[in-house]
Amino acid sequence: MVMSRDFLAVGFVTLVIFLTRTGSRQTLVPLLGEDQLGLSPGDLGAIFTGMSIINVVLLTPAALAADRFGRKRVIVPSMLAHAVGLLMYA
Repeated sequence: MVMSRDFLAVGFVTLVIFLTRTGSRQTLVPLLGEDQLGLSPGDLGAIFTGMSIINVVLLTPAALAADRFGRKRVIVPSMLAHAVGLLMYA
């Protein structure tokens, strides 16, 4: 089970998403927000709160979609959307 190709692929995807989210949220968003948009720490806190609320709201629909359509059919579009979001930082 642990060495199955599917399990390793999902683990790798999870690791990549974690690292890119952490790097972008905790490094890029505050730096770009302050430097280019002039956001205050309170403004950045509100943005982080909004991101967390969106995450909580979408967690159940994402789980239901994974159960209904399968994990692979949900993960691939999610990864593409994540990649587009990261490209928008550039």
